Amino acid sequence: MHCPLCGHDNLEGLDRCEVCEGDLASADVESFRRRLSEGVLGDPLEELGSLNPAVVAPEDTLDKALPLMRQDRRGGVLIQAGEKVVGIFTEHDLVRRVPPDADPSSVVMASVMTPTPHCYSVHDTVAHALNGMTAWGNRHLPIVDDEERLVGFVSVRRVLRHLRDRCLGAA
Repeated sequence: MHCPLCGHDNLEGLDRCEVCEGDLASADVESFRRRLSEGVLGDPLEELGSLNPAVVAPEDTLDKALPLMRQDRRGGVLIQAGEKVVGIFTEHDLVRRVPPDADPSSVVMASVMTPTPHCYSVHDTVAHALNGMTAWGNRHLPIVDDEERLVGFVSVRRVLRHLRDRCLGAA
């Protein structure tokens, strides 16, 4: 860590500068706060490296969606009719809307999806995503481009990883 007073490059974790004895602990806290604030308020969702979304059609059945969710450990799939996102199906929907004894090949996605999810723009900030996640109780957000075409899918886990990496200097 560079000393804010003399510029000396100190070992990470030191509380005081090895050269001038300047306070490094409070400088590090302020740097963390600044990076967190900038990350939440300024970073657009396109910077999160959003996951390519798994997509199924409303008429598809659960046996098509579940393998997509298992693959890459995805928390959900988006339901798309043509170019339009018409629903989302997450592990929450699986637990709440699908009977335990249901035959996955007979459960149509339109009957168990959460319809008309709120989509976020690639230009929306992390703050918008966090607000939406809190206000709507969502943990997964569809991301669209300027033409409202689906381009990504961001989870609360991905948002938190982005903020962690940004605040700890890895981003």
